[in-house]
Amino acid sequence: MEDKISIIIEQWKTCVEMADSISQRRDTFNNIFITLNTAVLSVIILNKDVDSVCMSVLGIINLIFWLIIVLNFKRLNKAKYKVISEIEKKLPIKAFTNEWKYAIGENHYIRNTTIEIILITAFLIIYIYVIVMKIFVIS
Repeated sequence: MEDKISIIIEQWKTCVEMADSISQRRDTFNNIFITLNTAVLSVIILNKDVDSVCMSVLGIINLIFWLIIVLNFKRLNKAKYKVISEIEKKLPIKAFTNEWKYAIGENHYIRNTTIEIILITAFLIIYIYVIVMKIFVIS
């Protein structure tokens, strides 16, 4: 029986480490996309010779890829958390499941996906503003 529990604990540890690894990869991707979009906006703002509409369209395409990656990470994390939760049903303490339940229950927790989508939307609004200003106001 003890061997079975130790195997379950090892599986749980592996899954939690994998979930943490996915979160780190997600943060890395977010940093890359934030940097790319900040660079695109900097080029638009600082370089008057650049085609700001073209750069904004490229920025929007970049945002689409970012959104796809965010949603894929969300699905992957959700699956990992389900597996961890299933494993914890066989353990006396459900540390991961309880932590998540308490975090959500506090009503102060904002999901990463929500924050990421707010950032993507903010960049999208800026790009659309640049396009509208260039096409309808400045020209």
